[in-house]
Amino acid sequence: MSEMAKQLLDSFEIEDVKNRLAQEDLGNINEDGELWFAYEGLKKATRILENHFLTQKENYEKDIELLNFKVNHFSGDIKNIQKSLQEEKDTNDALRQEIIRLTSEKKVIASLNAKISELEKENLDLQGSLYEQSMNMPDKGDRMFNHKHHYLEEEEMSEKLHKKRTKHENEEPDGKQIQEAGLFLKEQNEMDSQKVEKGCLK
Repeated sequence: MSEMAKQLLDSFEIEDVKNRLAQEDLGNINEDGELWFAYEGLKKATRILENHFLTQKENYEKDIELLNFKVNHFSGDIKNIQKSLQEEKDTNDALRQEIIRLTSEKKVIASLNAKISELEKENLDLQGSLYEQSMNMPDKGDRMFNHKHHYLEEEEMSEKLHKKRTKHENEEPDGKQIQEAGLFLKEQNEMDSQKVEKGCLK
């Protein structure tokens, strides 16, 4: 039995009704008195119902307020999660672009390193040719000394370039420096070629 039903039953004065029925004959009940008695009972029942509905209303309002708070809280959590996801997406995109850039630079550096190795080989070949030319020319003693000194300088420079290139391969590559080294070797090879040609003309 619900609480409201119990309150309604308790509101009626059962003992009072029994006493009145015992004292008076059912056929001679005072009509006005009974109407007043019924009216009082109805008022009590109405008050109980009003209190019950008022209590329910207050409980519903509290529940709605709590639900609204939870909705606002969850909305804030959802916004924070969406923001975190967007930041993570932006970070991943930036990393992807950086990987693409480094991969492209790696290919360029590998190509430049291959070109430098090729130029170094050409330089050594030219040095060998220049040495042979010097051996076949007059005053070969002085020429051999000058050529040997020049050859040692070239060897030292080539070794330095090789060490520098190896260092850059182990670190983050610098394409500009490697490209400048390649241009230097190329110019040096051209100068050596000109020397060989002049030596042949003599």
